[in-house]
Amino acid sequence: MAFGSALRIAITFYALTAFSGAVANEAELVGPSIVQINGEITKATEASFLRILEHEDISSVELNSEGGQVYAALSIADQIHAQGIDTWIRPNNECHSACALIFLAGERRLADGLLGVHQFRTDEQDNSLTQLVVSDIYSSLSSYGTPDELISVMLRTPSDDMYVFSREEIERLGLSRLQVEV
Repeated sequence: MAFGSALRIAITFYALTAFSGAVANEAELVGPSIVQINGEITKATEASFLRILEHEDISSVELNSEGGQVYAALSIADQIHAQGIDTWIRPNNECHSACALIFLAGERRLADGLLGVHQFRTDEQDNSLTQLVVSDIYSSLSSYGTPDELISVMLRTPSDDMYVFSREEIERLGLSRLQVEV
């Protein structure tokens, strides 16, 4: 999915995070065909992920992030989805906010750690731009086969809060998906 460059330049969206002063982290190749994304998701994370994809055959992305920039996350997620890459939240890791967009794009995905969602916020006062972002998020999540219930929970959880799915909810909603549908 391509996003308008004017929109990307005009607005930078951030998901709320529980940490402040986070350092932009780059995606990093940690083994044969395995990429890790740790920390805040930024344009630098997106750029490093895309560089890795140009030179490596990636099969899995491990996630540990409290969130970050929505459009950087959507760009990474779209590549993961298009290339059939798996996603994993390792035990004792977390994947909140914009990170959840990346996780949900996985061909096969496993949430052994914490998965959390909430509304995305913008510092912009233009409601039509906010609606455009929600539309982009909804469109992407729908194309990844995300259950409507998860999207509803995300849209109902205030941006200054975090809804963390229980093990039972992850199982019931099929958020961990170990079989590839044919």
